[in-house]
Amino acid sequence: MQTGWRVGALFNIPLFIDNSWFFVVLLITFLQGSDPQWAGLVGPVGAYVAGFLLALLLFASVLAHELGHSLVARSQGITVNSIKLFLFGGIASIE
Repeated sequence: MQTGWRVGALFNIPLFIDNSWFFVVLLITFLQGSDPQWAGLVGPVGAYVAGFLLALLLFASVLAHELGHSLVARSQGITVNSIKLFLFGGIASIE
């Protein structure tokens, strides 16, 4: 039984995000947005938008990493149940 939110599937592999993922996105967004150097460059709203995009890109890279594990496992005939993104990164559920 998977916990978290199902957000779709990639290559027929279900993708879930844990509630802790939202905390990390908010934390990165806040830390980047409150940085005075960024606020000076792009304005206060732009700094928070940049922080949000940074968080999304971080998790996109984690997702790409886990997807790599999953696709290699599939190519070797191993069943892949799902990919889950959470507080500490991601995990591919492979049998």
